[in-house]
Amino acid sequence: MAVFEVANENAEDDQIVSSLGSIDLTAQDVWDLYNAQTRQLVTDASRCINSLSTSKINRVYLSEHVVVPKTKTFAKDAQWIKKENESARNRVEESIKKAQDAYAEKIRQEQERLLRERKEQERKAAEERARLEEQRKKAQLEQEQQKQRADEERKRQAELDKQKREKEEQQKKDALAKKQFQDDPKEDKEKYWSIIQDLKQNVKKPVAENKEWKNYCISQKRKITPRIGQVTPSQAQIARITSNLHETFTAAKSQNETVYRWVLNFFCKGVVRQAEAEVSVNTVSAYPLASVCLKLCAMHPSLFDMLIARLQKKCPWVIPYVYDTTTEEGMKKAGFKRMSDGRWEQHTTYNERQCGIFAVYAAMIALDTSLAPAGWKFFARILNITPPPVQMIQTSLERGQTICAIVTTFLDVAGKAMIRLYKRQAEKLIIAACSEGYVGKQGGQSQYARLRIVGEDWTQGKGGLAFSFDP
Repeated sequence: MAVFEVANENAEDDQIVSSLGSIDLTAQDVWDLYNAQTRQLVTDASRCINSLSTSKINRVYLSEHVVVPKTKTFAKDAQWIKKENESARNRVEESIKKAQDAYAEKIRQEQERLLRERKEQERKAAEERARLEEQRKKAQLEQEQQKQRADEERKRQAELDKQKREKEEQQKKDALAKKQFQDDPKEDKEKYWSIIQDLKQNVKKPVAENKEWKNYCISQKRKITPRIGQVTPSQAQIARITSNLHETFTAAKSQNETVYRWVLNFFCKGVVRQAEAEVSVNTVSAYPLASVCLKLCAMHPSLFDMLIARLQKKCPWVIPYVYDTTTEEGMKKAGFKRMSDGRWEQHTTYNERQCGIFAVYAAMIALDTSLAPAGWKFFARILNITPPPVQMIQTSLERGQTICAIVTTFLDVAGKAMIRLYKRQAEKLIIAACSEGYVGKQGGQSQYARLRIVGEDWTQGKGGLAFSFDP
């Protein structure tokens, strides 16, 4: 296929025009055929033009399907050819520039489209990530809320169960306390005196008559007595002593029931002796001793009644009951000791011993809320003793002093616990115990005066002993 080429240089243009000879196409016809679409064909023609051997061409193939018939001859001169050539070049360059600009615009638009698509994809991806993150957070929050609700429900149920158990335990303890302390103090004191008689007949006597039992019990006495004397406010020491005594009691129980009761009874006697010797001069020492007693009573339930019986025997004010002290038996049951010379102990010594023993009982009430009803009953009973101490100043001063000393000890040791449990009602009893109608405004010597001072401390919010256990 033969095509024409328009050269880029003027000399080449002249050569092309000269080589065309007498071809029947005019120059205008040739330039009309040259356009942007045939640019590549012209480029190919430039490679073939020099191979033409004749000055005339019957046909010119511009493309596979374009045929230019032979018509006119060239009539243009070289100047016109140059002009047209320049014009054509300009058109070509313009076409090229337009094509380049169009292509560049297309590229720009394509880049912008791709950028928009990328940004859209990134936006959608970000939205998807945000949506998934929101779903994750929502699911996590829901899971945490469900867990929290479940935990709260478990805690609520556990608290309800705890309250139910505490209520049931308190009801049992209250029922036990009511059973232990009836409304009539005479019935209560007879109950515990009967326990003392039972111990004499069914424990003390059989052990004394059985050599093997007796030897075993004597060996246990050597373990119990020093441990009671080692009690301190240290919780670790209390736990150690309690554990040692519990082992001693358990070992005795493995022997037989009689030996077991003998050992428990001896422990109770030891507590009373410790109260007379130490607590009577140091009231706060009642708390650690009472703590040991309460822990052991929890491990050995039969110990409690035995301990109350021993406390009540030596200190009848545990269950307030006024004995007739004009008789020998009445003096003994009132807790008086006969001296070696046959005389009864001085009233001052008696009051000290009574307060020491009673302080252990008051400390048990302060440390164990299940004994609060017993504490309330004691307080009500001693306040209801007739005549009241104010009337005893002229008739029974010593008894009035003892009652004032016992009330003072109770307020010092257990007063805070009573107010904590019974609040305003306990405050009313304390006010009544320190009122002029009960203790009088003046007179009655030291114990009366001390109760009045204690009453003033309570009205100022300073009543009660300060005590705390050590680690």
